[in-house]
Amino acid sequence: MDDEPNNARNNPPIGFKPREFLLGIGVAVAIVLSVAGSRWFVRARTIDKTSFCRATLSQIEGAKEAWVRDHQKNITQVPTWTDIVGQKAYIKDMPVCPGGGTYTLAPVGQPPRCSIPEHKLKQ
Repeated sequence: MDDEPNNARNNPPIGFKPREFLLGIGVAVAIVLSVAGSRWFVRARTIDKTSFCRATLSQIEGAKEAWVRDHQKNITQVPTWTDIVGQKAYIKDMPVCPGGGTYTLAPVGQPPRCSIPEHKLKQ
């Protein structure tokens, strides 16, 4: 009888120990939070790029209006980039859209545009 192995010692209980169970719960929560956080981060970056682009479009619009006023131009004329951008102009450096869009000047009575449709100057 002493030669028979003890079942409790050789056959561990089936299932998780409390420590393993809590570790599994912790890993699951971390995964859920990282997925939710990454979606929020991507959305926040998109909103930030849109806001920055709109602010730049507003700056371009102001430079166009100052150009018309300072040079007694007609409001239907379209300034060139060299008219409003440069060391001694209204905007020091050429504006660049953070989303990779391209800016287009329009006649002074119309707002400038970005090639990305969501980047519109609010009227």
